Amino acid sequence: MSASTAVVMAMTGAFVTVVAPSSASAATACAANVFTRQFFANTTFSGAPKKTDCDSKIDQDWGAGAPASGLPSNDFGVRWQLTRDFGSGGPFTFTASSRDGIRVYLDGVRKVDLWKNVSTAVSTKVDLTVPKGEHTLRVDYVNWTGSADVTFAYAPRTSATVDKVAPLAPTGPSVARDAGARRNFLKWTANKEMDVAGYRVYRRTPGQTSFGAPLATVTGTSFTDTTSGGTTHLYEVRAFDKAGNESSGSSDVSVTGKPVYLRQFFANTSFSGTPARTDTDSAIDQNWGTGTAASGLPVNDFGVRWQVTRDFGSGGPFTLTASGQDGIRVYLDGVRKIDLWKNGSTTVSKTVNLTVPQGEHTLRVDYVNWTGAAAVKFDYTPRTDASVDQVPPLTPTGLRVAYDENTDSATFSWAANTEMDRAYYRLYQQTAVGDWAPMVITDRTTWTATGLPRDGRILRYYLVTSDRAGNVSEQTPALEVATVDTVVPAAPALRVSHLDNTPHTLKVNWDTGTEKELRNGGVLGVYRSTGGASGDDPELIGTVAKDSSPTWPYAYMDELPAFDGTAYTYTAVLTDAAGNASPRSTPVTVTPDGVAPAPLTGLTATPRADGVLLSWDTPAETGLRYAATRVVRGEDGSSRYDSRGCSDAVDPSKGTSVANALLCVGPADGETVTFAVVAYDAWGNGIPVGQAPTVTVTELDHRPDDARGAQGGPLTVLNPDDVARTGRLEWGCTDEVDEVDGAGEAGQAVCADIATYRLERWNAATGAYETLLTVAADPARTRYPSAVTVPTGSTTFFRITGTLADGTTAAVTHYAAAKGSAV
Repeated sequence: MSASTAVVMAMTGAFVTVVAPSSASAATACAANVFTRQFFANTTFSGAPKKTDCDSKIDQDWGAGAPASGLPSNDFGVRWQLTRDFGSGGPFTFTASSRDGIRVYLDGVRKVDLWKNVSTAVSTKVDLTVPKGEHTLRVDYVNWTGSADVTFAYAPRTSATVDKVAPLAPTGPSVARDAGARRNFLKWTANKEMDVAGYRVYRRTPGQTSFGAPLATVTGTSFTDTTSGGTTHLYEVRAFDKAGNESSGSSDVSVTGKPVYLRQFFANTSFSGTPARTDTDSAIDQNWGTGTAASGLPVNDFGVRWQVTRDFGSGGPFTLTASGQDGIRVYLDGVRKIDLWKNGSTTVSKTVNLTVPQGEHTLRVDYVNWTGAAAVKFDYTPRTDASVDQVPPLTPTGLRVAYDENTDSATFSWAANTEMDRAYYRLYQQTAVGDWAPMVITDRTTWTATGLPRDGRILRYYLVTSDRAGNVSEQTPALEVATVDTVVPAAPALRVSHLDNTPHTLKVNWDTGTEKELRNGGVLGVYRSTGGASGDDPELIGTVAKDSSPTWPYAYMDELPAFDGTAYTYTAVLTDAAGNASPRSTPVTVTPDGVAPAPLTGLTATPRADGVLLSWDTPAETGLRYAATRVVRGEDGSSRYDSRGCSDAVDPSKGTSVANALLCVGPADGETVTFAVVAYDAWGNGIPVGQAPTVTVTELDHRPDDARGAQGGPLTVLNPDDVARTGRLEWGCTDEVDEVDGAGEAGQAVCADIATYRLERWNAATGAYETLLTVAADPARTRYPSAVTVPTGSTTFFRITGTLADGTTAAVTHYAAAKGSAV
């Protein structure tokens, strides 16, 4: 390889190629070389499969469950099958493992047979030779009982001592010329062998009889020759595999300016035998008169054949123009399009308009001179009138970018489109979501964007091309350029507070901007100093990142030895994902102590329809929060505490906060209740509840007359603490049958005899119950739910009645729900 070629290849390797995602296939039409998978609800693979999909890899572990919806967890089968081209074939290894049975077939011949019910996985490895060409693999798997798992893989053996089979010669070589850039684009079809390691590109001039050392070695299926200049060259491609075997050469293709003709001279008019001479021709426009067309040929009764294979891109309308003296015939892909085949003394000509399909095609021109003067002319050109050409170019390919953060530039390059009527390329940049603006219009295949930002922004681009009739191609997949980020993030804004329910832990929070940087991969360093200033060298006590556990990225927890009145100063530095460090944050100083606020004074209780409103004198200490609880006295003199329904009304986050008051929500059922209230400071200090001031009050009594007195019986409300909050009341019926008592009678079971339940709500204005729901009893049900409304600021009374089939009341229970209003 020449030095200049090595440079080109190094640059090519640095490019990033964007590949458009393929559209989704139909459910049972799988992509090339992907298994079609079928699930059967039996182990004989009989009947229609329950499900069919695609699987790129056989490696499943379904455990003890079913492999797909509608299948049992035992006695099922799964079949995978694909047909692929193995190219030249060669030595392969089949590797299989399963629990339970697996069989593998190649073209219907069984190669692996592990067909038994097992409790542990069994496996095997088989070495075999796959013949050349297309073959079918089928994998049958069954699970009879227990856990189900299966793996299968097939891979070529690539050791040089084992693999002696060379790849097939590459097919479909074609070449196009970018005259502006003075470079040739060579591409070919990828080989089918699974062990192909790369391709070697060879080049020679028409005057050379053989190819020498390879011009380049590539792993893809294209190569750009930037060293060809204006010289005519023939190119050949050979594949080589991982074992070092090299294929024979592809068919030769040539180019100079545009794809050139391979020209052959025959000393006869039937084009038989070996050509007397072979060379290339950039255009068919010869007038040999009555002389010889080439050395060694007669002046009469000779033939000349020109042939060129080129990629026409999207194809479209073309004009073929031919003239000759004597005979001329023109073929497109072997189909005759022009036939002027007669001996004449004057020139004959013909023009044909036709449509060339998309892709690669071969033109062949046969000319013969029987007697007299010899002249021939042929050309093919696209028709570019907009009323005739409605065929857009193909989407450009090979779009790639090389970004240089040192110069804030991005150089784009792409493969030249092969349409002969291509006009220009247009590169677009996204300026906003859904909004794109053109950056450049060019007929070249490279462009450099300069002055790119340095803020880490992701810039997106796509490319289109247009022909001379104004048709525009589809756009390429968007290509992204991640610009370098040199923007220093803003300094964090800290907040420091006590972590609830801990003895001496502080919580360090920060602003939403800092949190966003953390989510994007930044790191926050938290520093602490003792005293009222951060000093020159604060201690780094920890870092926070998005994968920090367990509180990322919301807070940092600093557990101190004690809250003893020592002052602590906190600062932080934010480093973003690009490594840019912020200025140090403004210091935040706190002085946590262990002294509880004094007991409250002036505690009073005011009964309301939705509970009891507690209030007290304004304490001398500020920044307090409060907790209230009911004090329940036991018969033995002990106390327990019930804080349900009591909320901190002075919480500054509440828009309706009232200083020095909070509400303990409860039903207005006339109960006498004792309450205690404790004040807590910012550091979690508070006196024990047993030492807090208390107040005793009798609640309002809004109960209906029939709800007064002891409640009991088999009917119970199952969610008594959630009715007001959720608007849903659930009840059930449970008999508790006693043993025979001393009088010789036993408790009676009533739930099984209840035929109907009725849910009612008390209307104080009318002095009567309103029926909300009537539902038939169901022995299979244990819960009966109903949506209910509990108005804010009041107590709602409900009655649930179970009746027998004859209408007799069997059981009744009452329930009261209170919903507190703002203090």
